[in-house]
Amino acid sequence: MSSAVPLPLCKLPFLALSAVTAHLKTMDIFTLLATSKNAQRLVSQSMRNFDIWKTKMKEKCFRLYIVASADHIKISMADRMFYIGNNIGKFRDKISYIFKCVKVYRYDIEVNHRREEDVRQILNILRSVRYCTISRMSYTNQRISGETFQLFARLGSWRSSLHVNVTNPHYTRVHLGDLNYTKIILNGINISNQELNEFIGRYDGGCSRKSYIEAKGMSSILVKSEILKYIKAREIKDGSVSKFHVTKNCRTRDINLEVFIGEHCVQLQNNSCSDRFF
Repeated sequence: MSSAVPLPLCKLPFLALSAVTAHLKTMDIFTLLATSKNAQRLVSQSMRNFDIWKTKMKEKCFRLYIVASADHIKISMADRMFYIGNNIGKFRDKISYIFKCVKVYRYDIEVNHRREEDVRQILNILRSVRYCTISRMSYTNQRISGETFQLFARLGSWRSSLHVNVTNPHYTRVHLGDLNYTKIILNGINISNQELNEFIGRYDGGCSRKSYIEAKGMSSILVKSEILKYIKAREIKDGSVSKFHVTKNCRTRDINLEVFIGEHCVQLQNNSCSDRFF
């Protein structure tokens, strides 16, 4: 039994291609156009009411998914794969085309052991093409630099989550107050007692939404007395776990911050409101 052979649409005569595109679904046409500039030229010329189709596509909103692994980059949207390869230039072209044709309202980025230089290039491409909000930023690598952290900070929003996992625990310049995410989970990033003390001291809840920060897997040792120095905190026992409640008067409301401090981990949760997005 012979296997199915794909139909080379762009090699069809003009009238045949026009007849085929007339029966394709909207996303099928968009996927075909995204394959190459030659496909864009041929389909746009053969398709009836192409300008009307373009207008309708620009009214649609999509969520974009980007995965950057050690040896390839993937772009997917609406359960369709639009790019898989390892060329930053082609990635830029594909992203530019997608953003030109449709509204991308949010995107998820997953990085798995990709070179940091490439990661920064990918993020800067997204920033330069068009601004939109990161929904979830996930980063796994041996290390992370302060420069990459600062780029993460610029791309976050009050409804975003940031997950950073490094396999070689180390110190880097982490300013928690600059990370504009609702949920932050850091694994293997050593944060100093002073940095945590300053963050809790300045904490104002950001927006009025619930926020959660967790830093674990540190090789450094955290000291409760140093972290809570000059901060009014009430200790509460929850079984064998000791937590601290910090109440702060910020703007027009009270902030209720729950803090758990272990030897190599810390959790901070704003319990001031019940909204939950994760």
